[in-house]
Amino acid sequence: MIASSPDMGPAQRAFAEHCGVNYLIGAGYPNHEAAKALGVFNPDRGSYKRVSFVIDKAGVIQEVIEDREDVMEHPADALKTVQSWQ
Repeated sequence: MIASSPDMGPAQRAFAEHCGVNYLIGAGYPNHEAAKALGVFNPDRGSYKRVSFVIDKAGVIQEVIEDREDVMEHPADALKTVQSWQ
């Protein structure tokens, strides 16, 4: 899985540890290259929403999880998708 986040590395790491997940978080801080490449950057606001792309072993995007009001739902939804493959 790859997630996008506007936060710098330490904040991303703390979020992942808090949620108990281990996956790539693309930011490209401070120029937001990853967010632009993933199509989630909003140039009008200079920011973007958190979006997770759940990708299978073949490299196919299986689910796109948009920003959630409850931040704990976001990784939980991604984990449910991955667990459904087993």
